[in-house]
Amino acid sequence: MLDAIPARRFSAAWYLAACALFAAGSASAQSDGYVLFLDRYLSGDYYYAPLGDVDAQNPQQIRPRRLRMPSAFRRSTEIGNADVSPDGSTIVFAARRTDDYDWDIYTGTLDFSRNRIRNPQLLIRNAGTRDEDPRYSWDGGAIVYKCAGNICIYPELYPNPVVISWCELWAPSFSPTGFEISYVKRCGAGDSDRVWEYDLTRRSESIVPHANEGPDRFPFYLDDGRIVYSHLDNDSGQASLWVNDTGYVSLLHERTRSDDDPYPDKTDRNHIAFIGWNDRSNFYDLYMYRMSSSDSVRLSRGTPVLGPVLFRR
Repeated sequence: MLDAIPARRFSAAWYLAACALFAAGSASAQSDGYVLFLDRYLSGDYYYAPLGDVDAQNPQQIRPRRLRMPSAFRRSTEIGNADVSPDGSTIVFAARRTDDYDWDIYTGTLDFSRNRIRNPQLLIRNAGTRDEDPRYSWDGGAIVYKCAGNICIYPELYPNPVVISWCELWAPSFSPTGFEISYVKRCGAGDSDRVWEYDLTRRSESIVPHANEGPDRFPFYLDDGRIVYSHLDNDSGQASLWVNDTGYVSLLHERTRSDDDPYPDKTDRNHIAFIGWNDRSNFYDLYMYRMSSSDSVRLSRGTPVLGPVLFRR
């Protein structure tokens, strides 16, 4: 299964025990906040920017810096969704060779002093399948990802895939404890998208309720275990952010008519990055939702933003 790194098989008991040790410990929050994003799907580049004081009345707009990759790598690959390790040192991302349909998962070292992604290495490759949507666990010790329409974990668990379905499963993420995984299940057309949750201890899944008709997408856990996701209303065609709290769903935010790609700050529960469509520029802007004041601010102008990732270093 793994070409670049020797495959290791871990039991679910070992993995859950490791997660429990992590949850019992305390991690110190780092002070400097950043955002990483993709400006275009496939042919784009990764960018990052310091965030500054996003709680100010009029926060400073981000000044993105392009993260260059080795030219030989970029000439032969197209890139997709990414995540950043909790310590801000490593990127994990999906990519495919331009002469190959298969998506694989790579890692690279983030060199902010030179604005580069160094030494991109193949991490996960399953011949003839698509491996996408990688997300780090909250302690950085594991990666959950979409594998041929199912959900897998690296380092490899037994059984792996951990979630199998005849439907397409995508956009997985770990809970803070690592005991649960959220993901989108698509059983038919795109309007069938629903958020589901899988319990690794019980090996069982359950659907996250939804209040209105329309697809639910891009789930991500908050640090208290709630799930934030994007909901698209069938009647209005507008997207908004919703929250699931132990089976009760409620509207969190609706401003841009296209609130999408939510990504909570894992060390500061007050902030959730998301994107909103800009009719004038015809691309997505970056927004930050601030829980303490129940409002949001736009942080970008003139720069397309897709898949924002918050991290600290």
